[in-house]
Amino acid sequence: MRRSLLVVLLATVACGDDAPRLQSTSTVTMDAGSDTNGWDVGTPPAMPDPAPNPNPDPNPNPDPDPNPNPDPNPDPNPDPDPNPNPNPDPTPTPDPNRGPAEFMVYTANVENLPTTSDTCAGDWRDLYEYMATQTAKPDVFLVQQLSDVAQLGQLTAHMTSKLGRTYTGVIAENDPTPFNSPCGAKKDKQTNAIIWATDRFQAVGAATTWQSVKNVDGACVLDNLSRTRGIRQRLRDLQTNEDVGVASIHWSTRNGPGPDPACALANVRVTSQVLQGDFGNASVMVFGGDTNEPDLETASTSAPYLPWYSDINAGLGGPLGWIDPIWADCSTPKKACLIDNWTFEGNNRRRIDFMFAKRGAVPGILEVIRAHTVTFNEASAADKANTGTDSALGYSDHRSVLARFRY
Repeated sequence: MRRSLLVVLLATVACGDDAPRLQSTSTVTMDAGSDTNGWDVGTPPAMPDPAPNPNPDPNPNPDPDPNPNPDPNPDPNPDPDPNPNPNPDPTPTPDPNRGPAEFMVYTANVENLPTTSDTCAGDWRDLYEYMATQTAKPDVFLVQQLSDVAQLGQLTAHMTSKLGRTYTGVIAENDPTPFNSPCGAKKDKQTNAIIWATDRFQAVGAATTWQSVKNVDGACVLDNLSRTRGIRQRLRDLQTNEDVGVASIHWSTRNGPGPDPACALANVRVTSQVLQGDFGNASVMVFGGDTNEPDLETASTSAPYLPWYSDINAGLGGPLGWIDPIWADCSTPKKACLIDNWTFEGNNRRRIDFMFAKRGAVPGILEVIRAHTVTFNEASAADKANTGTDSALGYSDHRSVLARFRY
């Protein structure tokens, strides 16, 4: 049984230093064939303040996807940027008499769009065949693990063709630094992106990025991999003339000693701070991605929630106050439902891909109309029904999460 969560709240804009790390980003729109460049302003963690890492990766718990050429001297204290988005459009005035509006968001680690012939094989098109079978097509798609700006163009072109809407997107890094993936050259480059339908949303200002943190000897320090660079974008909803802030994240696979072994608590606090700092005056904020950290300590209904998840989930009284649509949509018993919504199998099934949403400073409702984890069987069946053929492979190693919001 599905249940909706209805909230009415005002957001407090979080303040903190926003330190720049300049990196070009690209926008790709398939109907026009254009490529326009913006600038990325990254934000190092400010809550808690991580220690600088003068000697990264001394060799505790090596990353499964190691970076052979880490930066030996990352700058932990770049000059703060007083204006991380220098040319935003004026904040629109909401219409107090408008009716409710709904929009659909997907998030997925697409694993570099795997094909059946890859070393780490998959059938990436299955997910988009599933999207095509749904009445509500994605308005926003939060994407993790694309190879580069060319692959972003490939994906937006495929979605435009398959779903009958024009899609555009921005990517955290045009040409990510290779890092010797065990899956070979196909996955050597990884970064994150945001895609949206141009008939529903338009970009306001340039996309910006920030770097997540990882555990090194018990300290949460800035990561230096392209794949852990989050990206955020303010969008104008053309239906309501209100703003929605969205972001795509991918956190480190590393674990280490100390009270925050995966630095998930540090990362979720930084993410909330960054987004509320940039989008606190928007109507709605949504972020999603691959956290590489589950919600529960183990896949058991008796297991406790991990601290990072308790901190963010408004339904659990978390002080960060964000809605997890899957949690909101689950009937009781909650933990059994969350376990059923696993997103990554590996050695054991666990939920490590999430979406979170929150009202901004503009008062009003935020309701979860639908939330769902797209199973591999559902996507394969859609591919078979639409094309007449399908492989036995999944569309990724990660199952996608979707949510439909009303605000």
